[in-house]
Amino acid sequence: MTTPPRERRLSAALAVLALSLSPALADPAPAEVPGKESGSRVRELRALAAKGPQSAPSLVAALKDPSASVRAAAVQLLASVKKRPAVADIAPLVSDPDEIVAVAAVGALFDLGGEATLAPLRRALASPSERVRKETASYAGVARDARLVPELGALLSDESITVRRTALESLRAIGEPSTFPFLMAATGDKDGSTAASAISALEPLHDPRALPRLAQLGGSTDPVVRAAVAHAIPALGGMASQSALVGKLSQDPDPAVRAAVATGLRDAPASEGAGVLAKLLSDKQTTVRRLAVQALREQKDPKASAALAGATADADENVRASAVLALGTRGAKDQADTIAALAKDPSERVRCAVASTLGDFARPKDLATMGTLAEDSSATVRAAAVVGAAQIGSAAALPVVDRGMKDADVVVRLETVRALGLLNLPEALDRLRQLAASGDLGTRVAAVEQLGLRKDKGSVTLLRKLAQDPVERLRSAARHALDAIGA
Repeated sequence: MTTPPRERRLSAALAVLALSLSPALADPAPAEVPGKESGSRVRELRALAAKGPQSAPSLVAALKDPSASVRAAAVQLLASVKKRPAVADIAPLVSDPDEIVAVAAVGALFDLGGEATLAPLRRALASPSERVRKETASYAGVARDARLVPELGALLSDESITVRRTALESLRAIGEPSTFPFLMAATGDKDGSTAASAISALEPLHDPRALPRLAQLGGSTDPVVRAAVAHAIPALGGMASQSALVGKLSQDPDPAVRAAVATGLRDAPASEGAGVLAKLLSDKQTTVRRLAVQALREQKDPKASAALAGATADADENVRASAVLALGTRGAKDQADTIAALAKDPSERVRCAVASTLGDFARPKDLATMGTLAEDSSATVRAAAVVGAAQIGSAAALPVVDRGMKDADVVVRLETVRALGLLNLPEALDRLRQLAASGDLGTRVAAVEQLGLRKDKGSVTLLRKLAQDPVERLRSAARHALDAIGA
């Protein structure tokens, strides 16, 4: 379960406070109370806060304690006790000379919320402390606080790269159109990774006004920037206007840039992308070719299927397998014969993909190929073939599925049970009953579960008997199946 922002902020503040209470890390300023005494004072304040709102005056007084750790604790406790009215008391502490206190105050203000927090949070974003600026920017991103977009934008010119990156990520998290001009400015950051992050942050805004700027950055000497441009152009709907640039980037000397062209078109398919991706299928880098296959899978252009069919002859087994599966995802039945021809491919991964894809196509003529694959030396392929045959669904699939019932491999037997559950045939139910009645425990339990899923009333007598079996796992499965059937 995701931790709510309030709890994340409180946990972070308490972690900072815990560090501050360590004698080795305590504030070295002369006015600081020794760590042991500070810890005792914090415990006193916690006990006091437990009494409720009546403790507020004492907690307010503790905001001026000479110990930074005590002041930080008082901030958190006062916020929890006094709620939003505590903003006026806490706000001045964003300028506390101790960073731990200032950060605690910032976290409390974000937690409390309200318009009265805006001015002190703006001050915190302009703090002379790098840490306070960074932490405040981070909190703003977690809170998705669009009120602070201008101030976060100003931090994109901060001398600290850490602050700039934090502000940038917070603007990305906020994701409002108002962030656009600041993100555009950040694309010129002197640090290439930061500039690339700004380009990526522009993508979800889908504002085509960024395209001319991306066209300029496409010629950057930094491959990280060029890769970000390659990925962003399709997302911003720029394939038509920037097709020449994308074509150039697809031939970039850096493989990461070429890969970004493929992933950009995978994540944001475009009708103009199929041709570029087809060329990437000849890339010397296996990773790039495989990403191109994934991207072609998503394209609506019918030509993409023909390109994928060509990729089934790739030298790399992963590319071939990905191409076969991609054709299945596209429902490219016109390429089924090409896929069936790969049933004797030397790669187990490819043969498994063939069985799965032909099952998706559900062509009765492919049962012969499934029969061959059901006798494969690889258990993974045999299991895929049994399930694939069941997906085809005709009575002629039963002989193929039957081969898995007595397979030496337990995974094949379990997948055979699943395959029988897919077959809407009386004979399949008979076989499930047979498997439920005898054999190894795993197969019996799986068969019982399938009978329940099929709501087979003809199995009630058998299931009632199994519900009294000495083996608890089988009894439990039978009872669940009976419940599913309603018997």
